Amino acid sequence: MLDLEVVPERSLGNEQWEFALGMPLAQAISILQKHCRIIKNVQVLYSEQMPLSHDLILNLTLDGIKLLFDACNQRLKVIEVYDLSKVKLKYCGVHFNSQAIAPTIEQIDQSFGATHPGVYNAAEQLFHLNFRGLSFSFQLDSWSEAPKYE
Repeated sequence: MLDLEVVPERSLGNEQWEFALGMPLAQAISILQKHCRIIKNVQVLYSEQMPLSHDLILNLTLDGIKLLFDACNQRLKVIEVYDLSKVKLKYCGVHFNSQAIAPTIEQIDQSFGATHPGVYNAAEQLFHLNFRGLSFSFQLDSWSEAPKYE
């Protein structure tokens, strides 16, 4: 299980490597190749029909992380953590989740100081909390479980 430091608006990584917003796709692939014993089973997702219209995605399936790259300039624009049970994350040196205990929407919201409400995707039953360059996804059964913003 990866143990990573979250730096909002900047990066996700550890002492050996980091995925930084704005980094080129080639640099991210180089990191993945160099650390293939630790980071396994990476999917490359792209549109064959319209490759410049849709983001290029590196999906770290065993770690619950997606790296979204702009299709035209191939720079990292969003780091999405979609399965908090597959990765250990820390913020300012303090872990806020573990394999056994996933943080709540409210804890993430409070830790990173959301400036706008999250978004519920009914088709996928996912609630997304988006910060600049960083996104967390939570599985919800219905919109009624999503937090209410006043």
